[in-house]
Amino acid sequence: MIELRPYQRQALDALYRWYTPDHKGNPCIEAPTGAGKTVLIAQFCKENLDRFPSMKILVVTHVKELIEQDYGKLLEIWPDAPCGIYSASINRRDTEDSIIFCGVQSIRNRTSEFGKVDVMIVDEAHLISHADTGSYRKIIKELSEVNPRLSVIGFTATPYRLGHGMITEGDAIFSEPLIKTIGIEDLQRDGFLAYLRSKVTRAQMDVSEVAYDPKKHDYVEKDLQAKIDTPLLNAQVVEETLRLAQGRRHILFFCCGVDHARHVAEAIREKGETADYLVGSDDKRTREEKLARFRNGEIRCMTNVNVLSTGFDFPDIDCLVMMRPTMSPGLYIQQAGRGLRPKTFGGDCLVLDFAGNVAMHGPITHVNPPKARGARAGKGVPMSKLCPKCDEIVAVQARVCPCCGYEWPKDEKPRTFILHDDDIQGLDRKRFFTVDTWQWRKTISRKGNEMIEVNMYGKRIQDGCITDFFLIFQPGEWGARQRTRLMFLMLHYGILENPKTDEDWNHVLSVLTNVCPPPAMVEFEQDGKYKRVKNYIWKRPDNAEIQKA
Repeated sequence: MIELRPYQRQALDALYRWYTPDHKGNPCIEAPTGAGKTVLIAQFCKENLDRFPSMKILVVTHVKELIEQDYGKLLEIWPDAPCGIYSASINRRDTEDSIIFCGVQSIRNRTSEFGKVDVMIVDEAHLISHADTGSYRKIIKELSEVNPRLSVIGFTATPYRLGHGMITEGDAIFSEPLIKTIGIEDLQRDGFLAYLRSKVTRAQMDVSEVAYDPKKHDYVEKDLQAKIDTPLLNAQVVEETLRLAQGRRHILFFCCGVDHARHVAEAIREKGETADYLVGSDDKRTREEKLARFRNGEIRCMTNVNVLSTGFDFPDIDCLVMMRPTMSPGLYIQQAGRGLRPKTFGGDCLVLDFAGNVAMHGPITHVNPPKARGARAGKGVPMSKLCPKCDEIVAVQARVCPCCGYEWPKDEKPRTFILHDDDIQGLDRKRFFTVDTWQWRKTISRKGNEMIEVNMYGKRIQDGCITDFFLIFQPGEWGARQRTRLMFLMLHYGILENPKTDEDWNHVLSVLTNVCPPPAMVEFEQDGKYKRVKNYIWKRPDNAEIQKA
């Protein structure tokens, strides 16, 4: 048995609330790297099999590594789980178990072997086409013919597709709103993810003349590799990487193609450093041997092309080198995600973006999702400054460089520059949070006290949420102050009820969630790892109406 983190419990509760007459279509949970997607899938399976023993669930994904991770997490949580695997690459074809973890290509033409399926969970749900084509759509269609009440549930860290936009738009299989879990910045603050650091690189890749592939909504791979894979550029990137990554133990390179990965590995070895490369054509034994040598430190640098972006979990990667320009924000987040896992030796992960991906898509905490028809993501302009001693990218208000310890003189006005999102963390120290939606509920605090909780969600994909608590059931002056806070919020919307019973509270909280528009933004202060709400701002700053929290 595993104890869920608070946001995980809230995400599952929101998923269960989806199945009401008010919601149509299929839900999708957005869970960034480190949020515990495999835990959510496993816990959902266990809770539903406990309640409905005859239920049949398929968990479908596209690579064997994810199949093994999802399957292993369920057995960790529920050792006696009635589960199996259907995957040619794993050489198992179980069909009778209540929960079956499947490879999408393995079951594409074999859905009849499973009989009636009640729930189909898709891990990496952004891979489902918006159009009525592709393997996932074929499987859903055939399973729905057997069971018209089939429920499809998606899980993804990147809820958008190039050329289509959000996976809830247009003819997508999923419906709005996305069920959000938590933001990357919050996971980092709580110690569940490592911080990323980035430095401005001297070598840069020019892709202005590389052709666009309208089918893949990205650069033409052949043209991209021809432009990027040159001896001079490879040598410059390798020299700069080895200089900036001194002290880093495991360096992972993302390359444009097979030849590019091989040439970069050769350039690294020419500098006297250990290196190897991974490509999709490597057989299972070769791949596992190379990865084992990379993990144990025998090989310090590993180059790859389209192999280690997903399904590869090695927390101790402490340097990422982006040499593969991409128009895909999803691929960019997947690559950056390889460095987010907490290291066994502590510390952060250095990201060297020679490809210009951060500038194109924004920092990982505020990625610009793609627009329909393959439109490129926009560029933001957060203010940052460079350390004059070591070229570290730091927040504009920083007085001490976290990398080398350089101190800016107190009487010196920092010399700033417009970074165009090259700071991969995009850390914003402003104390305002723009609210798009909110959700109210009655819950139990960690100390076992009843309370009212409101989760306020931002509009952008990685904004996460900010939570306010009302301990109105506490005795004495503190409880009275909390009741007054909530009463003023209710009065703002003309709610005059004085709820007493659980039924009364459920009604009031449902009205607040579903009828009352949330504030435009909230002002908060950082208290350790927590955000304490100070004020609710009901209109935009130029015409603000502020209510103290």
